Amino acid sequence: MRLNLIVIARLWLLVSLFSPLSAWASMESAITLLLNFTNSTSAKTMAKWSDRIDVGNMGLGWAGPTNASRDVWIESVPQAVGWSWRPVIAVSIRAEILPSGKFVFFQDATHNQVTYPSGELYARYSADKKHWSSWQNLERERPTAKENARQIYTDNVRTPYRDHARYGEYLSKYGKMDVPWSSDEEALVKWVIEQDPSFFEKQIPFVGYVQFLFETSLKGGEYLEAIKFDLSFGAGGIHSAPKDKSARENREGPWRFEAP
Repeated sequence: MRLNLIVIARLWLLVSLFSPLSAWASMESAITLLLNFTNSTSAKTMAKWSDRIDVGNMGLGWAGPTNASRDVWIESVPQAVGWSWRPVIAVSIRAEILPSGKFVFFQDATHNQVTYPSGELYARYSADKKHWSSWQNLERERPTAKENARQIYTDNVRTPYRDHARYGEYLSKYGKMDVPWSSDEEALVKWVIEQDPSFFEKQIPFVGYVQFLFETSLKGGEYLEAIKFDLSFGAGGIHSAPKDKSARENREGPWRFEAP
């Protein structure tokens, strides 16, 4: 297992984006983000956390009596998603806490019940790494059996269509302009800000970055080893080949635009 950020990207192009003519293209990709708290150097570059806990070989926690606990929070650095030239409107999230907290299974008069371990996971998103949505609480996955019950959270973050509408108007207008690459939304965003410098203060039209916040309670001597995030996303629509081939050079990687 690598001790720093693990990024695994998969990309399928059902129709070539760079054919001579415009074409409908469907794309999918996935990224894995690992916050490994057993390596302090790596962990401190990828997350920050509340006072009175620290990282070491055993993970993130604190040395103290086992009958005492502390409320803690952990916030990841922003993770870019999408493509450098094409952001997305939604991201599917699956996150696992390692090691899992303790589940308690029992049966009441009518149903099998389960008590979940401590911990709430939140996500938020941004288009420009400056203006952010509110934190959204992610759903806990219900374990199907006592054996190997795992502390997993799954959900989606998605920008509302209403917030994307004004951006869509700019996108349509930009696509008709004489520019090096009409499908380059990084260039589009820079042009939008020239027209309206406060644009991203009024809406977040797409998901360029996601960030996570985990809140839990840790007993003395209890350590969190890692949090693993699996992010998947896709995009579709009409894409045009660049008029200037240099416009697509060095464009590998996820969304990269940041507010000035």
